[in-house]
Amino acid sequence: MSLKYRELKREALHLLRGPSFVMIFLLTSIAAAVVYTMRGTFLIYATVQVFHDMMNLLIGLLAGIVVTTYSITIVALQLTSTQFSPRVIRHLLSQDLYTQITLGSFLSWIIFCLIIKFWILSPLPFDAPPGYTAILWINAAIYGAFFLLAVLLPHFILTIAQNINAAHIIRKIALHTLDVVAEEAQAWEQMEKAEAPAASENDCYVKSKRFGYIQEIDYEAIRHWLRRHPGVLFVEQSRSVGAFLTAGAPIFRFRLSATLAEAQRHQLMQKTGHFLQRCYSVGQFRSFRQDVHFGIRQIVDIAIRAISPAVNDPTTAINCLDYLGQLVLSLTEYRMPTGRVNRYRNEPLYVRTVTFDQIVSQAFDQIYHFGRHDYAVLSRTFSLLNTCVRAVSKQEHLYVLGDEIGEFVEDLLQQIEMETIQAHVSQVQLARLAGIARRTCDDWLAKTEEFAEMGNKMRLLHEKIQNDSRQLRALHDALNS
Repeated sequence: MSLKYRELKREALHLLRGPSFVMIFLLTSIAAAVVYTMRGTFLIYATVQVFHDMMNLLIGLLAGIVVTTYSITIVALQLTSTQFSPRVIRHLLSQDLYTQITLGSFLSWIIFCLIIKFWILSPLPFDAPPGYTAILWINAAIYGAFFLLAVLLPHFILTIAQNINAAHIIRKIALHTLDVVAEEAQAWEQMEKAEAPAASENDCYVKSKRFGYIQEIDYEAIRHWLRRHPGVLFVEQSRSVGAFLTAGAPIFRFRLSATLAEAQRHQLMQKTGHFLQRCYSVGQFRSFRQDVHFGIRQIVDIAIRAISPAVNDPTTAINCLDYLGQLVLSLTEYRMPTGRVNRYRNEPLYVRTVTFDQIVSQAFDQIYHFGRHDYAVLSRTFSLLNTCVRAVSKQEHLYVLGDEIGEFVEDLLQQIEMETIQAHVSQVQLARLAGIARRTCDDWLAKTEEFAEMGNKMRLLHEKIQNDSRQLRALHDALNS
């Protein structure tokens, strides 16, 4: 079971322990004990006319509840869209299994009661009792309606109230993204950094017949095709998952062996082109499937809106930063590929993926830009980068984090030099901020020393951050004195 559904199950069980449900369970148990003691059965026996009246009452109640339920859902979606981001609406409705099950349960039970009323009860005389089989179906409809009204409805209302909470939304998106990361990690283990084959006049291109966002690519089917058809020298993916694809733009490039006969070559080219057209899906929305970038984009949107002057909620932004830090840590643990183009080790399939550099930039750049005068946002950003630096074990990942730290430190030093940040933070906060940034630089420098060999880019970055660390140390000492 994925992280997202484990969390959903735990939350659902936790809500059932609330005082309202304790009272419902207690009163239901007492009523059940009294009924069974007096009658010796839980089945309801009555005439057809009484059952008709009961079905009318239940159908009316359930129809009213459905209207109320949909109204609650629409209000929750509107509040969420206004406060956070329109992109999270799909997460609350189309991708929320519990909401879909609840709404479907009420609608299906209305249909079930209508079937019993018109197909079982209507053919019978009003003053006659129904048969035993009909009694069982009618009782099932009645007790099912009791369950929907007494248990599922209050549980759904509590769940909706919890779902529009900022921390809950951010956590659900992060859990969904972590599930995607875990799935993609299985493919990353089979990939290696590679250079895409040089373009040639013999290359064949598969152009998209649709436009929209690339939602999924069936890599396993393409690998199987390459194993079955050795005449296809390679297949290269031209657009990464999550990118917008225009009609007529190339989505795949492949090349056939020059040793094939002209007839074989033409036939294989046609077959491969038709096959690759079926190996990708395009839609109007981005999808979590295979798209690590999408979940991070949603959390960043929430953080940016939270620190805007209209909302002014830095706590939500800090909450977003915490989960973004966890996502970046997960990507380093799963050894996300650092190359823009990666190749499956056993097949000539070249895949274009979002790089770790792009993930880190999107996770922190915009939040830092819009919160660069907020002490809480700045300090948490440096602390999270420091945490990621301590956990990283790959030199390429360390370089990306160091480059990000260097950019933020230079901007901070420039703000201090131009005295633009002093109007927003106190001298004590500025001293603490300089100390946090210095420790981040020092920890990165210490981490780079673990690698015996460093490339030229890493050495230049090392010297740059050393200089930044010295400036921060001098500034920190001056502010403390």
